[in-house]
Amino acid sequence: MRSFLIPIHLNIHICVLCFHMYLQMQINGFISIFSEMEPRQGRASQEQQMALLEFMENHGDLAKPQPGPQGRLLSNQLWTDLTELLNSMGGGVLKSTEKWKKVWADWKTKTKKKAILIKRHTSGTGGGPSNGLTLTAPEERLIAIMGVNAVEGQPNISELGFNVSYFSYLE
Repeated sequence: MRSFLIPIHLNIHICVLCFHMYLQMQINGFISIFSEMEPRQGRASQEQQMALLEFMENHGDLAKPQPGPQGRLLSNQLWTDLTELLNSMGGGVLKSTEKWKKVWADWKTKTKKKAILIKRHTSGTGGGPSNGLTLTAPEERLIAIMGVNAVEGQPNISELGFNVSYFSYLE
């Protein structure tokens, strides 16, 4: 087998060219990654939130399954209509249907958590100072859409906790 030697200055030049090409590919890839990202969108305006709430009051919580054999199609159409309504409002943000679904889900989660904290504090023992939390009028409307059971639970179903007699029964 015959060995082939390349002068060292050519080896360095080839390495520099290869490294330069590698850097160009990395930079181009880096730029293309960020150019494909959606720009950060702001929060929905108060008018958009109120329109979202009113739409849900009129059509029911679209996050829940719609009744009937065409329920999913109806739900998708209503979300599309809602997206068009919210995006057409001046002074607000533009979001996709998926982003508006996330806004609705996040708002429900936040409100439910707040309502549970208030309920837990008022039913607690001890007479400490109030935690100062109260539901706003829109949050109360949202709770009404979700249903009181979403916060308070089913009235006829007792919660199971750690019950010593239950665990002793297992032994």
